[in-house]
Formats: sequence, structure tokens, C-alpha cells
Amino acid sequence: MPVDWAVFAIDIKWFSVYVGVNGYLSPDHSGAPASLMSDIEQQSLRYFIQRGCDPQWQDFLYAMSEELSEELSEQLSLPELRGFFYAVGARMAAAAPVAAGSSLAELELAFNDWLAQRDWGFVRIHDRQSALELTHACAPLRAAFGERGMAAAGAIIEGLYSTWLTQVGVDDKLALRQIGEAEGPADVLKFRLAHQSLFA
Repeated sequence: MPVDWAVFAIDIKWFSVYVGVNGYLSPDHSGAPASLMSDIEQQSLRYFIQRGCDPQWQDFLYAMSEELSEELSEQLSLPELRGFFYAVGARMAAAAPVAAGSSLAELELAFNDWLAQRDWGFVRIHDRQSALELTHACAPLRAAFGERGMAAAGAIIEGLYSTWLTQVGVDDKLALRQIGEAEGPADVLKFRLAHQSLFA
């Protein structure tokens, strides 16, 4: 049976999902307990994230992000710049629809299949009864857009997932929003699907 999106109530409980490359829980979002995550391991993880952006496009994307940040900062607010990136993510999703499947596990698998084919990291989806939480790690956003672009670049992932969720039949009263900024060496991004009124 299709996923029943009506189970998500208006009341929301705030949770944090800590997911890493090996699936371990950790307080620093790095994917392994802080005491076990050496500098070399963190550097290695950043190396693989860096490799996620094709060198052919890396300099171009970084320069474009810097130009957008500098030239448009006087014309566009950060929310407006995020809106631009959101639209980019939405177009990406529209060009590559995913199947809803019969469970959240199958939906997560469909998302991860697309991400793996493009070296865009991975996502974990958790049902918190009053909300869905999506935790995305290892997207090549920092490699492509640099430190300065990270404040807006997460909206690409938000637009991607929002559009996919709409495609599979999520109620239009629900909305997906990024919660906080990228965290840890894997640039973990957290998103929450909940009633729109909770984000007003």
C-alpha cells in the first residue's frame, strides 16, 4: 500500500538525527564517536566529498557561486538566493522522478539510488510520528560552491526532496524545510517534513 502521509499531525517534536558514513550515531554528527574520529579520518572523508564534484566543473561552479554571492548580495536577500537554489533542485527532481514504493524504506532506497548514480552522498529517512526527518550527508556542495556558498546551497537538496515528495503524493499542507546549517566533516544537512504552520 502507498505511504499514508496523513499520519503526520500538526504537533511536532523536535529531534536531531545523527547519521554518518557507517551509520553510527554520534554527538558531533561526524558518523563516528568523536574520540574515534581522527584528523586523518576527517581529512579522508573530506577528500571523498571533494571527489564528489567533477574537477571539470569544480572551478566553474565555485566561481559562479562567488559571483552570485558578491553581485547578487546587494540585490537578493539570503532567502531569495536560497529560493534560486531551491528552484535548481526542483528542476533536477522534475527531470528525474522517483517511484513512491510501498514504504519509507523503499522511498529512501529510490532517493539513494539517484544520489549514488551522481555521487551526491546519501540520505536517511526517519518517521518521528508527527514529522518525517531526512538527514543528508556527503553532498558535494562545499566542493562546488565553497564555504561562502554553503548558506544557500543546501536549498538545492531541499528543492530536490520537496519536489520528489510532491511527486509521490505528499499532502500539500505539509512542507519540507532545512533545519540548521551543514554540520560536521560530512556536511550533514537535516530536513523536516511537517505541517506548514510550524514553519510560519
